[in-house]
Amino acid sequence: MDVTEIISQVLGRDDNISAAAADNTTRRTRLLEYLREVEAEVWWRRDWTWKKKRGTVSIPAGVGYTTVPTDFASLGNFGGVYHPSGGQGDGEKLDLKPESLIIELREGGSNSGPPRIFALFGQDPTTYLQLIQIPTTAAADLVIWYQPNPPTIDETANVNAIKAIPEKYHQLVLVPGLRMKARESKGDARWQFSLGEYQAGLRFMQEEENRFQGEQTRRVSSFFGR
Repeated sequence: MDVTEIISQVLGRDDNISAAAADNTTRRTRLLEYLREVEAEVWWRRDWTWKKKRGTVSIPAGVGYTTVPTDFASLGNFGGVYHPSGGQGDGEKLDLKPESLIIELREGGSNSGPPRIFALFGQDPTTYLQLIQIPTTAAADLVIWYQPNPPTIDETANVNAIKAIPEKYHQLVLVPGLRMKARESKGDARWQFSLGEYQAGLRFMQEEENRFQGEQTRRVSSFFGR
């Protein structure tokens, strides 16, 4: 489903008005705002595997830092920073350290070797993007696996951007979530029923997206060992 299809379904089946009527523009705009809220709630509920993204950055020589990718939100629980595979460092993962250690090492003198540690602190004064910082002054190309911010959605150029959330969850999660907010905005007491549908959909989504499925099911270690 795209953004228009989701909004039209709620308009037609819950508001009982034509999704194409010109005088419903204001209502469609409001539902788009609510859908953005639902998108954000679903997006940030977990470090989903499907939203993990790979990016690259280059730190110039003599600087020691650069901005993260423009859509960077966080490393999450399963992200990280690496040297490019096959390049200097052979894909080695850098260790995340407190900014105080980076500052201490940098102030103590430069190092021409490839970085082994990094920190995320500070902002670019123009873009306000976070900075990835290393203790050395050597040039460095780095690979970042990270959680991006949710995509901007609308009914024009970004009508398909909602598909960044897998479509198999649209009818089960996004539609009930939007229906809940649409009903609540009109004082319709049925919003609580839609909330239950939305929450049930989220629970199913979390179970379906469990990282430790099949042979990877986690077990609590035995007190007695193997």
